[in-house]
Amino acid sequence: FGLWSGAGAVLRLVQSASPSDTLPGLVIAFVSSGFMLLLYSLKMLVARALNSSTVEKDALCQWGCIRISALLFLGALVFEAAPQLWWIDSVSGLAIMIIILNDGVITIFAAQDPDFDGCACCVSSDDGIDIGALTARQMAQIRKMTRSKSNSDLQL
Repeated sequence: FGLWSGAGAVLRLVQSASPSDTLPGLVIAFVSSGFMLLLYSLKMLVARALNSSTVEKDALCQWGCIRISALLFLGALVFEAAPQLWWIDSVSGLAIMIIILNDGVITIFAAQDPDFDGCACCVSSDDGIDIGALTARQMAQIRKMTRSKSNSDLQL
C-alpha cells in the first residue's frame, strides 16, 4: 500500500495533476478518523477493565491509522480551500507512503528481536502514548539488530 500510494503521488506530481474531486476523501478521512478515535477509546477502556497489555497495545496501534486518516483529511481540506495548491494531494500521498514504509521496516526489525512482544508500534505508560519512548524503543531495536548482524559477520 505504501509503495502504491507513493507511486501514484509521484506520477501525479510529474504530470502536474490535481485531484478531480476531494470531497469523497474529506468525508472518508473524517469518518475514518472519528471511527478510529472511538475504537481507540473503547479498546483502552476494555484494556484497563481487563488489565490487558495486549488489548492496550492493539489500541495504541490505532494511532497509525489515525495518523494516515488525518494526513488524508488535511491534504484534501487544503486542496479544497486552495485549489492552486494542486500538488498538496500528492505530497500527502508521499507522507502516507513514508509513514507506512517506516512502520513496516521498524516492525520487520523489531520482529527479529528475541524480546519482541508483538508490537513495534506502541509504547504506553499511565499517561498514555509516549512518543519519545516509542522512538527510543524503535531506534534501540534497530541498533541492536544491526549490531548483532555486524558482530555475527565479524565472527565468521
